[in-house]
Amino acid sequence: MAEVAEAHVGLGDPRLDEAIAALRAGRIGNGVMRTRLQQLTDELDEVAWDLQDRVKSGSAANEEYMKAFARARAVSAAWFALDPDPVKAAVEATYEAQAAINDLALIRREISSVISS
Repeated sequence: MAEVAEAHVGLGDPRLDEAIAALRAGRIGNGVMRTRLQQLTDELDEVAWDLQDRVKSGSAANEEYMKAFARARAVSAAWFALDPDPVKAAVEATYEAQAAINDLALIRREISSVISS
C-alpha cells in the first residue's frame, strides 16, 4: 500500500524512496528510517495545514491542499508499513494509502492482487 500511495502522489523524496526500497527488501522496523519518515510526514502536514488555512482565506485552491494532504498520507503509509507488527503495518498503511489515493476500488484491487500472489 505504501508503494501504491507513493506512486500515486509522486513525491520523489529520498527518505520515502529509501523506505520503499526497504519494504521491497523485507526490511521492517528500522527505527532510524521511521524517524526520518515521521519528520517528513510532519513537514508535509505543516505544508498541508498552511494550505488549508490559505484555502479558507481564499488565497489557495483546494486542489493544492488535497495534493499536500495526499503526500503527507503517502509518507505516513510507509511509516506504518515499516511497523514490526505485521497486522498493524497492513491495516494502518492501507488506511493511510486510501487517504492519500482516495480511490477505494484501486485499494481493493491492490489488496486482491497481494492476496492472490
